[in-house]
Amino acid sequence: MVLSDCYSWDNEQSGHARLGDPRRTRRLVSLTSSLAQHAGLSIVKSSQSTAQVEGAYRLIRNPSVSPQAIAEAGFTATVRACEAHPLLLALEDTTTINFSHSTASDDQGNTTTNPKTRGLLAHSVLMYAPDSALPVGLNRPGNPGD
Repeated sequence: MVLSDCYSWDNEQSGHARLGDPRRTRRLVSLTSSLAQHAGLSIVKSSQSTAQVEGAYRLIRNPSVSPQAIAEAGFTATVRACEAHPLLLALEDTTTINFSHSTASDDQGNTTTNPKTRGLLAHSVLMYAPDSALPVGLNRPGNPGD
């Protein structure tokens, strides 16, 4: 599936994020739609101006912007989108994310027998509508409300 309109898609995904100020939410949609449009590129390379880059980093550093609020907006959008489909498949995957660099946080657990390797397990559940052959969104594992 190719996203033909990243901004509209992302506005559905994160346009309802509760970040304490509507300008932050607009900045989030702008940033994430730009990253979706330029998948695999950094913030700097996917931005169209230095002002966009600075705005993105200000958003990321803002203590009022929590990863949980951003994730919640996406999970809520997935729940709404799932309601339109009579049949869904929940495709699950667990991925190991290793942070072996010396600056890796001690808050991360060991993911291998090597005590220097730090990381985490990321468990994803992709909701898929087989009738339309489209991914619907990511679900939050273990949340009975989703």
